[in-house]
Amino acid sequence: MRDDKGFDLLAVSPEVHRYAHDVAEFYKDVVKSYAPVGGKGDPHPGLYRDSLDADTQIVELPYGPRWAAVIVAPVPYATVLEVGSATVPNPPRPLTKLLDIVDAADPNVARKAARKREG
Repeated sequence: MRDDKGFDLLAVSPEVHRYAHDVAEFYKDVVKSYAPVGGKGDPHPGLYRDSLDADTQIVELPYGPRWAAVIVAPVPYATVLEVGSATVPNPPRPLTKLLDIVDAADPNVARKAARKREG
């Protein structure tokens, strides 16, 4: 018989949290590698890249609570870099590229956790 309660306690333990934090920092570095820096005339070159922050948070998934990596870029134009705009029809999508990498390693888990956080 499975000990789901025991596994859930382990999954959100301080030891797993430390590992999850390291993973979140690694993910932040991956996003930084895809982050645009801006060219000549950019009033704030590298601001998006330098603003990236990583944290962890417990999310409730259908199979129990788990630590999730949270990557944020607290700059006003971060959304434009993901979804585009009239002046940016082909955005670089650095966070989407990270989700693609994580999804390839563990299909649908990253996007399920992201949807759970949003909704």
